[in-house]
Amino acid sequence: FTGKGNIKSNKSALKMVELGPRIRMKLTKVERLLASGDVMYHAYVKKNPDEAKAIKVKFEQEASLKKRRREEQEDNVRRKKAVQEEKLENKKRKREEREKAAMKELRGASADVESDRSASSGSDSE
Repeated sequence: FTGKGNIKSNKSALKMVELGPRIRMKLTKVERLLASGDVMYHAYVKKNPDEAKAIKVKFEQEASLKKRRREEQEDNVRRKKAVQEEKLENKKRKREEREKAAMKELRGASADVESDRSASSGSDSE
């Protein structure tokens, strides 16, 4: 770059100076848990201890309700899985029974055919 003060034969350098922070930050809110806990400090909203206690009780009730619903849902899922497994077992059992009955019927029919053959071959030899 050949511009003001820069000649091809001479070298020039730039010196950078830090100006400091560009933004000012102020603490506004502190929560116990990440985006879901109770507010420990708020710069704009002031609450007396009674209000804070009421909010805490409400939060605990909601947490217990959520826990109870989750347990209830897990019970429902377990029950549905058990019913589904029972249906599959019944289906397998019925299929096996049908297969056994069909095999028994085939064996009975083949035994009848063989007995007919042996009876007819026995009468032929006489």
